[in-house]
Amino acid sequence: MWFIIEILLALSILSTVLSGIYYLIPAFNRSTDVAKSQIKSINLKNALLNVYMDIAQAEQNCGGYSECPATPLPCNISYTNGGLSFSYVVSSNLNITNAVQSAFNQAGCSVSIYSTTISIFCPSITASNIDFCSNPNYESYTFVNPSPPSIPSITFYTILQPENPASPLSAPYVVDYTPAYQYYQNASFSKFEQIASSMKNYVLERRTSEIANSCTWNGSNWTGGMESSYDFYVPWILQACSSSPNLLCQSAPNPNVCSNSCTNISLSQNCSINTLLQNVGLVSSTSPNFYYVDGFGNSLTIIPYANLQGTLPDIHPSFSYMNECQSGTNCPPFAGVITLSNTNVSCVQTGAPYCYLQFTYP
Repeated sequence: MWFIIEILLALSILSTVLSGIYYLIPAFNRSTDVAKSQIKSINLKNALLNVYMDIAQAEQNCGGYSECPATPLPCNISYTNGGLSFSYVVSSNLNITNAVQSAFNQAGCSVSIYSTTISIFCPSITASNIDFCSNPNYESYTFVNPSPPSIPSITFYTILQPENPASPLSAPYVVDYTPAYQYYQNASFSKFEQIASSMKNYVLERRTSEIANSCTWNGSNWTGGMESSYDFYVPWILQACSSSPNLLCQSAPNPNVCSNSCTNISLSQNCSINTLLQNVGLVSSTSPNFYYVDGFGNSLTIIPYANLQGTLPDIHPSFSYMNECQSGTNCPPFAGVITLSNTNVSCVQTGAPYCYLQFTYP
């Protein structure tokens, strides 16, 4: 009798334990689903941010978005076939396809490549539909707005139980591109400062060299360079636009007076950005395009001599610069300007330092 009672008691206890385990299983499954969704969401978030930065970085060596059109933000985001679809347009010259594919494969997404279009499909994820590529506040294929009215972001959710039509969604995950924009804004400002510093150093070195190269009396003639009182009035940056950026003034010997000009040097207003940056020491054969674009890959314009009013008084370093200054034209201190080629963008118009920099030569 006692034996039967013990068996019944054991069965009752076992039933209670199993009942508890039965109710714990769904909770355990939900916890597992949430954990998996968190990992999946983090991987997708990282992929979206990393691809943006990979494309922007590749533009530095490709000559910028105007040379190698691309969309670092995803295009045509939509929920289709139980997952999130979007695409990128990427110039084949960027050589970025493998990096994009690897980033999204790690996030559990499939990647299809059609010419210059990279299509991404991430199963069991949904997000609000948005198309950055057709929104002028953000970018086009050839230009990235460094300061849009609002920094782009993407909010998405993972579907916790894809096989369940009524499955709940995960907590929202937000891909905020603010850190990326701040990084490239800082990179642009740093690049503008480097260009300005190199151009100012060039002018200072040229002026110093020419003052030391002043004409002197050799016992029978005045020889050497131009009279030093003129050197300060010459915008020497224009020599950096020439094929002889470091050539010193030389004047024919004169037994009567110092020369007021050095005809062996020609200054140029038609300044190639390539020639200018090479002559001030910023561009080399190993980094041919790095300074031609801002941090985002947008093309730059450099105005080496912003004081210019009309034509140059003389194509040679000459006393005519002093005369012009005394009449109120082309007078030191001289200024230069570095700006985005797209002058219509708001950050250029407001003079944001990562889009527009005017500086003064020493």
